[in-house]
Amino acid sequence: QKEPERLFEWLEQGYVLQLNKGSFFGRFGRQAAHTAHWCLREGCVHLIGSDAHSPYQRTTRLSDIHEYITEKTSQPLADLLLEHSPHPGR
Repeated sequence: QKEPERLFEWLEQGYVLQLNKGSFFGRFGRQAAHTAHWCLREGCVHLIGSDAHSPYQRTTRLSDIHEYITEKTSQPLADLLLEHSPHPGR
């Protein structure tokens, strides 16, 4: 998180970057939120996951992050990050 620019090196090597929705909403602290938003602005995130651990906390529900990404960027990008990229065989 201290040097998010290093992600570009990984991307050049073919790595895929997944972030979880909690990072965008500050669930893992301000720095994680800042880095998640930076990744979104810089276009270096490929998909967003739920990081689900139970049906009650950190759930599989993704509608909140879909709405958030749609508001911050666009619906096509939200669809890509949350629906199309996680299912490359479609």
